[in-house]
Formats: sequence, structure tokens, C-alpha cells
Amino acid sequence: MDDNSQFLDMFFEETDEHLLKLNELVLEFEKDASDTQILNDIFRSAHTLKGMAGTMGFEKMTEITHKLENVFTILKEGKIIANQEVISVVFNSLDALAEIVEHIRQGTEDTADYSEITNVCDRIVARANETNAVASVQDADVSELELEETDWNVIASAQTSNYNAFKIKVTIEEDSMMVNARVFLVINKLEEVGEVMKTDPLIEVLESEEFGRTFQLLYITERDQEAVLKLINEQSEIEAVEVSLIGEKPKAVSEQIVSVNKEKTSTVQAHNHSQSVRVDLEKLDSFMNLVSELVIYRTQLEDISQKTQNKKLEETLTYVSRVTNQLQTLVLNIRMQPLQTVTSRFPRVVRDLSNDSGKPMELVIEGDDTELDRTIVSELSEPLIHLIRNSADHGIESPETRKALGKPEKGTIRISAYQEGNRVFITVSDDGKGLDAEAIKQSAEKKGISTAGLSTQEIQELKSCRQNSVYGFFYCHQKRANHFLKK
Repeated sequence: MDDNSQFLDMFFEETDEHLLKLNELVLEFEKDASDTQILNDIFRSAHTLKGMAGTMGFEKMTEITHKLENVFTILKEGKIIANQEVISVVFNSLDALAEIVEHIRQGTEDTADYSEITNVCDRIVARANETNAVASVQDADVSELELEETDWNVIASAQTSNYNAFKIKVTIEEDSMMVNARVFLVINKLEEVGEVMKTDPLIEVLESEEFGRTFQLLYITERDQEAVLKLINEQSEIEAVEVSLIGEKPKAVSEQIVSVNKEKTSTVQAHNHSQSVRVDLEKLDSFMNLVSELVIYRTQLEDISQKTQNKKLEETLTYVSRVTNQLQTLVLNIRMQPLQTVTSRFPRVVRDLSNDSGKPMELVIEGDDTELDRTIVSELSEPLIHLIRNSADHGIESPETRKALGKPEKGTIRISAYQEGNRVFITVSDDGKGLDAEAIKQSAEKKGISTAGLSTQEIQELKSCRQNSVYGFFYCHQKRANHFLKK
């Protein structure tokens, strides 16, 4: 722990980033469990978390991430579907990981018992493995090894050099004690006379021995089909082998791959435009202070230039003035952060509120690319969550009530952000029952706030002001007087 203390800041930054990413990805996966790309991203992120926790020596975190990775593995293999039990244990695991990280951050002892979470993960994996214990050679056509454009390019190049390309499917015997060892004996033997270009599942999964008994390979060699088959069958504990020669790339596949690659190219280009590095906030503040000092000295030099009437100095200062102005603008822009850094965690909040209350609801976020100073963004999370909870608890009606009122059964909470001049406006609204003016009036009078002569809308605004006072002081319009209310 002491030896790794110098890496703690980096660990916290990367862990927070991965946990936030996992929450977002699992929410997406819950909506579309057929998207294998999302599942691959989830698996990679969870695997990275496990590696970081193991490196730092955080045993509880390592154990939970390991169990979680096992669940993602059987999801990838299609042994189970992402039902409510699976999604719930994943989110519970992520919450537990966040809790552990917070204890580490605060330097406090974590006495929580996470055995219930790990037991549920084990139970899901065991049940899936029991259900899928029997594997048959006939499964070959069900799960074909998928070839991408780069694979086809390698195959075409090999074929022009009189090499053969094969798809190979190998099933290890059921009573084999070391499945992963058998896998690597086969791969090593094949690589003596050829090249294994691709495996399914990935090498990382094959190492874990949690992929079942069947794996597939893309293999290139000078040997013929019969020689390859004989080479594999010479290994012990092999139940079945299928070796099929790969011919030319089908046209339909080619067109499909080109289309996918175009999407990937555009995605890569988009990522290239949003490359970023982490900068310590203190360093950024120091940078701002230095720029401010530079502006002060520039002003002094301009005064000297005017008094001395030095033309060369005046010309140089014109350039310096332009550069310092650009520096000022740049440093202010660097301090800006999109609202998305806060709102990205809200879909998970709304999902949990929906499950807890039994009221279906969704969150719609508009304008989350609106930028604010990072010090303001960091303070927005708590008050916005407070308002979201109010909408979920008091605004959105039960599905039965909404149905009776002719509304969609699923309620909508909407966060909108937009900029007007040098101001940013953020609103939280819902399509629920709205504010009860009479209840607000009674509450205001109990607190000694006069509501005499106020219209219904003004009473509702009074309540809104009172609720939103978590931001500080809010201005409440009344006919005869102005009140500043503080929570």
C-alpha cells in the first residue's frame, strides 16, 4: 500500500472514470442487450478495473471486479440473457466498488460485507454453466467466427502466396481438468507450422478457463486441411475438431464490412478531435495567475512605450498584446467544462428511482454540451439530483393515475440547459401533476410568508424558489414586495 501511495491520485482518477463509464454502458446494454459492442466495452472496462485494483493491492475491490468479470464473460458467451437479476447485481457491484474507492480515498476502514453481491455473481455463473454444460459439434453453424475487413485482407494476401486460411473449431473433452492448458497446447502446436490470426473467445478469456469447452481460430499455414486436422487430433483430451478452408470473401460481406468501417472511421475521427489530458486544478490556477501577471506587465510596458515614443517597442507590444489576449481567452476556455460531466450520472439515478417507486420514468437531457466554469459544474450535481428526486417522488404520478388521465404510463423528467449572453439557464421539469398551489399557500403562511393577493402562478413560483434555494438566494416575485428566501 505504502509503495503504491504515489499512484493513488492516478488510481482515483482512472477508477472514477471507469465506474462512470460502466454505469453508462450498463444502462445502454439494459436497453439493447443484443449490442455486442457495448458488452465488449463493458468487459474491457471491468477488466481494467480489476487490473488496477490488483496492482494497488485492494483485495475487496479485486474480488468484486473478478466476480463481475465472470458475469460479463458468460453474457459475452451467450450463456445467459441480461435479465433483471443480472442487471441488478451488476449495478449493486458498481455501487459497492464506488463505496470501496471512497473509503480508500478518505483513508477510513471499510467494514462492509460484500459477500451477498459476490454470492449472487457466483450463483448466476454456476447456473449458467450448468445450463450450458452439454456442448455439441453441431453448434458450429450457430456461432461462426466473424471475420473483419483486416482479416479478409490478410487472408487474400496469404492466398496469393500459396498459403491456406482455415476456420477451426475445437471442443475439449468434458472431463478435462485443465481446459485452458489444452487450448494453449493446441495453439502452440499450430503455431509451429503456421500463424493463429484470431481466436474466439479472445485470448484473455481463454486464459481465464471460464469460456466453456469450445473455441475457434482463424489459422493460416502452408499445410493442407488434412494435415491441420491430424495435427490437432494428436493432442490429448480433444473431443471434436472442425477444419474448414476459407475461400474468397463474399460480396455481401465485403459491402457490409465497408459500411461498418466507414462508421468506425468517422468514430475514430470524432475521438481524435476530442483528445484530452488531465490537468491538476492547482496548476491551471497557477497558469491563470501567470497570465494575469503578464497582462499587468504588458500594461506597464505600454505606458513606458507611450512616454518614450519608442516605435520599435510599440510595434513589439502590439504583437505581445495580441498574444496575451489569446492566452487570456485560452485559459478561460480551458477552465470550461460541459454540463455532461455532471448529467452523465443522472440516467442511473432516474433508473433506480423508477425501480424503487414502481413508477416507469425516463430522463431526457437537452443542451448538456453547454459549458460552464469547472468550479460551478462541480457544485451542480447535488442540487440537480435533489430536483430530480422531487420530480420522481412528488411530480410523476403512478402509472394507473397517468393512464386514467390519458397520459403515457411512462413519465418524463427533462433537464434543459441553454446559454443567453453570459448567462446559462438550467431547468428541471416533468410531465407530472405539477405544484399544488393550495398546499404551497398553507406551507408559506406557516412560515410567516404572506400570500395575500398572489395569483396561483405566483404561489407556485414561490414554492419553486423555496425548493431551488439550494443554489443560494433566489429572487421571488410578488405583487407588493420582494422576498429573498434562504434554505
